[in-house]
Amino acid sequence: MAVRDLDETTTQRDSAQKRVGLSINITFHLPSASMFARAAEVRSRESHLGFFASLRQASKSRKKVTLSVREDRIAALLASWIVFGLFLDGWNHLNLQEGKLGPWLTPWHYNLYAGFTATMLWVVSRWRRCRKQGTTASGYGLGLVGIAVATAGVAGDAVWHTMFGVEVGITRVISPFHRTLMAGGFLLAATAMRSGWHSNRPARSSMGDFFPVLLSLTLVTAMAAYFFQELSPFLTWIPAGLVRLSAQSPFNETTQIYLVASVLISNLIFMAPVVLMLRRWQPPFGSLTFLFTVNAALLATQTEGNRAMLVGAALVGGLVGDMAIRRFNPTPTSIAANRVVATLIPMAFWGTHFAVLWAAYKIIWVPELWLGSIFLSMMSGFMLSLLTLPSPIPAGVWQEVPQAPSASAGAADDEDAEDAEDLEDDDYAENEVIDLRERAPRTRTGRPVPVAVATRERPRSPRVEPVKRQSRTAAAQRQLRTASAQRQLRTAGPARQGQRRAA
Repeated sequence: MAVRDLDETTTQRDSAQKRVGLSINITFHLPSASMFARAAEVRSRESHLGFFASLRQASKSRKKVTLSVREDRIAALLASWIVFGLFLDGWNHLNLQEGKLGPWLTPWHYNLYAGFTATMLWVVSRWRRCRKQGTTASGYGLGLVGIAVATAGVAGDAVWHTMFGVEVGITRVISPFHRTLMAGGFLLAATAMRSGWHSNRPARSSMGDFFPVLLSLTLVTAMAAYFFQELSPFLTWIPAGLVRLSAQSPFNETTQIYLVASVLISNLIFMAPVVLMLRRWQPPFGSLTFLFTVNAALLATQTEGNRAMLVGAALVGGLVGDMAIRRFNPTPTSIAANRVVATLIPMAFWGTHFAVLWAAYKIIWVPELWLGSIFLSMMSGFMLSLLTLPSPIPAGVWQEVPQAPSASAGAADDEDAEDAEDLEDDDYAENEVIDLRERAPRTRTGRPVPVAVATRERPRSPRVEPVKRQSRTAAAQRQLRTASAQRQLRTAGPARQGQRRAA
């Protein structure tokens, strides 16, 4: 017994020593039995579909379900880990490494990758749970695509650094694989927003129910603003002295173009989620304030808060937007209210922005520049509203117009109608019986007077001759000649009998 225990202990120790190391499990999701059953049903209904086409059709026939607000809230909170890790890593590059990229594996990157991993695990777990139930989670499918895109971005970025080295300055933001990574994170962060969009939840809801959608939209906007930070007025990418260049400086006009472009690009980034939100929901009061303030604060942290006072302008713009939504009550059917809200918000936002820029930082733009920038931002907000909520299209404009028949088709139809009418005349002549004895004139003695017998013809209705009359076919001509000869034989027989009796 002791020997057996010793052998079991030795075997367990050896197996434990063999299990030491890195283990990677790869799971392939094969179609289930229910999937094959649905594919067989699809194949029986549509026999022209192949095996894989019927499988795809069966997968599309899955019932789509909407996850709960709690699950969407968890997805949005985990996605915020990605965004805050992204801005923390950006702050490290700008302030601690002086714009250099640095090594690939650092504690700053670990935080970002941990956020990606946690969000991916949650999205995959929700998808697998619905898959086992034979359903599909609405809004979570693109999250799986975002996982694949982000993985490709990480792998491609490692290869890029090996071949071309690390990026420095603005190139670290617009590197192609960094943009690929951004696209994957963008799809992951928008999961809660897509789930709320496809749900049957009402457009007007409380802040608690609407918060997953609001947080998801805020994170998506923050990622877009991060990768356009070189054109953001909340960061000091250029020294303040360049803004005060004299009119004789050769760089004066270039600096002005840069400043106006920064206002217009930032206005598009901040206003795009607003007009999209109004297309599906009526956000509760405070939603726009949260959206604008969080994004402006995140951008201001990248340069250690050198433009932190401008966050107050974003706060004022958000408050004006919330009050405008409560006052005008924009809905998809009230197009004018949407246009007014999308125009008033940029005016309040950037008007306050230039006032804070002058009062807090003593940076004064020429009147033509700041007034023109405000007007252009209002126009861009109006255009965004026009794109997301266009005017209704008149009914019937997309209906198919019946095509007029061609000349050749009309001529062929006329010829067929003429042949049919001739055949009807022949049938009428065959069925008609003419008694010449009753119609022949008689003498006083009662004997018929020999006269030339006239055949009775059926009057034909007038018809319009075609523009270009084509000749009949040989078979039709032979049929007409045969019918004419038969008519002559029928009419000639009674006429001869009448002549004989008269004689």
